[in-house]
Amino acid sequence: GIDWVFANSVSRWIAFVDSDDWVHPDFLKVLYETAEKTACKLSVCDYFRTAGEDFPVQPDGEARKLSSDDYYCGRYHNGGTATAWNKLYHRSLFQHLRYPVGKLHEDEFTTYRLVYQVKEVGFSPRVLYAYYQNPVGIMKSAWSPKRLDALEAFEGQIAFAQEREDGKLLEKAVKSYLYGTYEQLPQAPKVFRRELRKKLRRALRLAKQCDCLPRNQKNRWAYEAAYPCKPFWWLVSKFARQKGERIRE
Repeated sequence: GIDWVFANSVSRWIAFVDSDDWVHPDFLKVLYETAEKTACKLSVCDYFRTAGEDFPVQPDGEARKLSSDDYYCGRYHNGGTATAWNKLYHRSLFQHLRYPVGKLHEDEFTTYRLVYQVKEVGFSPRVLYAYYQNPVGIMKSAWSPKRLDALEAFEGQIAFAQEREDGKLLEKAVKSYLYGTYEQLPQAPKVFRRELRKKLRRALRLAKQCDCLPRNQKNRWAYEAAYPCKPFWWLVSKFARQKGERIRE
């Protein structure tokens, strides 16, 4: 782990590769050159999901520098902003930061802190990381209480964004929390559903505060999942009509 690197290596840079993934031969070369060119302590490349296929034709485009918000909350990439892999880190970024031990989705607890620590990220559009889609991997395995770790991580991201008064990051974290809770709700055993509904209700309150989930027919699924024992949407509509309000479509 990171402690071993600090104790046994003099390398100034650290990268991670998951055990069933693979990288392009130029992976480290391009990431290092991107970091040098942009003068950033964190560089990132694009990736693709694969069931075994080789790397696709590489896209055109030069490495560029992005703000933390533009990278983590923007659309400059194919996802993977929170993952530990597809990145090259200057070792100084881990001087006072570690991945939590025993947590599933440990990168959701940590990567955002690394990204906002550097303030700017070097981004290469080249596809240099192959993410193997294992049909029995974490995201497709049977539900277990460890899946709640992801929601804990999103709660940490929300608190971090609120402390920084960062609207973009807060919206992203709230949406991740809301959708993550909603997806787990039907999968979890009955004993866990009460707590998950509490989390979903909190997520809806936060979404209302940051105006990232309009209260309309399109999004009624979230309210119906959070309040299954009463015709919540009907009540909201009724109260809105009584007050002369118009629910946004």
